[in-house]
Amino acid sequence: MPWMVGNILKNFCARPATRPYPSVLREPYPGTRGNLAFEAQNCVFCGECERACPSAAVFLDTRWETPEASEPTWYRVFDPYSCILCGACVEACAYEALFLGGRHYAPVSRKDLDYDRVESW
Repeated sequence: MPWMVGNILKNFCARPATRPYPSVLREPYPGTRGNLAFEAQNCVFCGECERACPSAAVFLDTRWETPEASEPTWYRVFDPYSCILCGACVEACAYEALFLGGRHYAPVSRKDLDYDRVESW
């Protein structure tokens, strides 16, 4: 055990190897793509992003807002847990409704899908 004294003293005097996560956020590395962001006002629901996504993380869906509604409302649904951040949906979108932002997703305690609605098209 005496041969470990030098290593113990070095580790005792050095900075911690980990970050205190919630209080100190990690900055993204240069060249990282970041998270997928959606501009709802630019979307025309053409479905090109859905066809281009290799992991089926982006898809279009409809819902009836009320039973009396005359037509369903379109939603762009995003599953961040299936997304591989390849950017294929961004390249396929001719209307610039999707883009890769500079920030990453924060840790969550539940897996939920992200539903974005467009008011008019």
